[in-house]
Amino acid sequence: GKSPWDDNNPATSSKVENANEASDGLALTWNEFIGVGKESSKKGLYSLEKTDLFNLLCIPPYLATGDVDASLVTAAATYCENRRAILVVDAPSTWSTKDDATKGVGNVGTVSKNATLFFPRLKQPNPLRDNQIESFAPCGAVAGVFARTDTARGVWKAPAGLEATL
Repeated sequence: GKSPWDDNNPATSSKVENANEASDGLALTWNEFIGVGKESSKKGLYSLEKTDLFNLLCIPPYLATGDVDASLVTAAATYCENRRAILVVDAPSTWSTKDDATKGVGNVGTVSKNATLFFPRLKQPNPLRDNQIESFAPCGAVAGVFARTDTARGVWKAPAGLEATL
């Protein structure tokens, strides 16, 4: 007989402004990740400073093109080097052949030893669009394979081979 908001004292969350309406919010921008003051205030990318340990960082595509800004990749790779973590980088959405990858590998924003680059993009049905085949950035799926391998076999086992299925 109570509303789910009855125990929200002090207020830690709020209702949707208009009942039965919601939004995914505005598109993310570069500034929300590494803008002025983010590092000192531990916000954006640097909110990870509040954690004891993280070992994988994925930045899903946030630009309208389906990509991540190369300067954000640069900053994230540097941050991962400092925190002894791995950055999982998605190949640009414009790459469609191995020649594109070979020619463009130097332009993704980093050549860090703490970054991995994955190409090609994944193609699979999108349940939100009547299961039409679409391309998806691989970072989330790859991080999942890494985590599954670490859990099942240990961090000393390379996340590759026949068990590294998506």
